[in-house]
Amino acid sequence: MAQAIEEKVSRLEGALEQMNERLGGMESNIAGLREEMNANNTSLRQEIGGLREEMNANNTSLRQEMNANNTSLREEMASLRKDMNTSIAELRQDMNIAISELHHELHTNFRWTMGTIIVMWVTIICTILLA
Repeated sequence: MAQAIEEKVSRLEGALEQMNERLGGMESNIAGLREEMNANNTSLRQEIGGLREEMNANNTSLRQEMNANNTSLREEMASLRKDMNTSIAELRQDMNIAISELHHELHTNFRWTMGTIIVMWVTIICTILLA
């Protein structure tokens, strides 16, 4: 019986050694995976940092382009305003001249009409008085 117990204990010790070896192998695999994961994290962080720098550079260049375009557009708008103001001033001057000419023509026509009516009334009154 003592021998049977010793055999069982030795088998258990063998099984425990095998389990210990397997657990040691698993621990080394886990350590290797951790190292890989840390290396991947570091690599990803570097890539993300590079992308951020690239985005910042692109944003800066886009802002510079937008500012240049805004300046160009503002200058163009100012030129258009100036041209529009000049055109409006010329149109206003032409309209004032046309209105003055119409006023003069209306005044002349009014005088001729009044002169004709007065002559007609004098003729009618003279005809009635002398008839």
